[in-house]
Amino acid sequence: MVARKLSAVERRHIDQFWQRKEAWQKRPRVDNAELHAGSPMWYYCKGCGKLLAQLPETHVEYPPQHCDGCQYLIDHALMPPPDDTAPEGLRNHGKTAGKT
Repeated sequence: MVARKLSAVERRHIDQFWQRKEAWQKRPRVDNAELHAGSPMWYYCKGCGKLLAQLPETHVEYPPQHCDGCQYLIDHALMPPPDDTAPEGLRNHGKTAGKT
């Protein structure tokens, strides 16, 4: 695999990803399995962990799996879809691809 040089915008989005991920890792997450029947369901971004939605238990629409920032990274091939191997820029915290 040949690494390509990232643009300033792409680097900014990757840096923002790490900021979101660090911020949301510090917050406690609600485990839906531990809630009482009838409690709202909590949905988090599969990329960075940001809270996406709190929906009633009876909701029928499926919430998004990624926040807008992570979806941008996926759409621009900067972050793989779920269950793939992370690219270099997202694998090493504090380092972005293209930087030495």
